[in-house]
Amino acid sequence: MENQILNQILYEIKDMKTDIKELKTDVGELKADVSTLKTDVRTLKTDVSELKTDVRTLKTDVSNIKNQLDDLEVKNANNHLEIKQQLEQLSKDVAIVEVVAGKNMTDIAFLKAVK
Repeated sequence: MENQILNQILYEIKDMKTDIKELKTDVGELKADVSTLKTDVRTLKTDVSELKTDVRTLKTDVSNIKNQLDDLEVKNANNHLEIKQQLEQLSKDVAIVEVVAGKNMTDIAFLKAVK
């Protein structure tokens, strides 16, 4: 009986050794997985940092473009007013030319009549 108990204990010890080996293997795999995760997290942090920098740059660029557009709108408005004034002046000049041409035509007709 004693022999049987010892064999049972021996069997259980061998079984425990197998379980311990499996646990050690599992712990080793977990350590490798954790190491991989840590590397991945570091990479993600770097990527997020770069993205934040890019977003800041883009915000600055967009702000600069908005400012340039505002300046351009003001310049276009000023150009529009200048062109409008020039067109009004040209219209007045054309009216004067028409009056002068009409007067010339009257003078020419008068001179022809006098001949």
